[in-house]
Amino acid sequence: MPDSDPRDLPLFPLNVVLYPGMALPLRIFEERYKLMMQRCLEEDKIFGVVLIKSGKEVGGSAIPFEVGTMARITDVIPQGGGRMHLSAIGEGVFRIVDVQQITPYMVGRVELLERPEESAPEELTARVVRHFRTYKSLLASLRGTGDGAVEMDEDPQRLSYTVAAELMAGPREKQGLLETPSAKVRLEEELKLLQSTNLSLELFLSERKKKEARGSGKDDPSERPRFSLN
Repeated sequence: MPDSDPRDLPLFPLNVVLYPGMALPLRIFEERYKLMMQRCLEEDKIFGVVLIKSGKEVGGSAIPFEVGTMARITDVIPQGGGRMHLSAIGEGVFRIVDVQQITPYMVGRVELLERPEESAPEELTARVVRHFRTYKSLLASLRGTGDGAVEMDEDPQRLSYTVAAELMAGPREKQGLLETPSAKVRLEEELKLLQSTNLSLELFLSERKKKEARGSGKDDPSERPRFSLN
């Protein structure tokens, strides 16, 4: 449910979806965002991250989705000329009520969307954890980067955001997960995505092993998985 006290928030439209508790590295070089971040650092270190619905990330103006995530600046490395590398972490989810200004950067009147701690069936949580571990292991095998072991927080809400951030899914699918108000429903959707993705990864790895056994050692573009590795 919405918070009763809307606030003005500087908005950073990006081609990524940020979730609460997730880290976000940024390289700031555009003049408008250099100004925005300088003001954020002087005030409360808070800005909003919103996925771009249409328009470009660099230059011009972008139209964002209405639901985004507040980000708190945690570290800054100055690069000279006002440019900087900064780290931020996702906090609360908000909805844009109105856009207050467009230039030099976007400022929105936003309302926080309260998402209290939720419960979910233990069986659902356990299945998501199991399939997510399989997913990480398959990715590690595909990349040749170890066993993919990962520590999991089984709190339904935090687990749902962790899985959403790691999933190989399109930006609009990730936005849909952010907009889902229920951790239980989010986990149910993520379970479907994990099952489908794991099947694709397993099939691709199986085919690759067959090719290696035949000694071809060549990658056939027609057999590549239809997803990208982040």
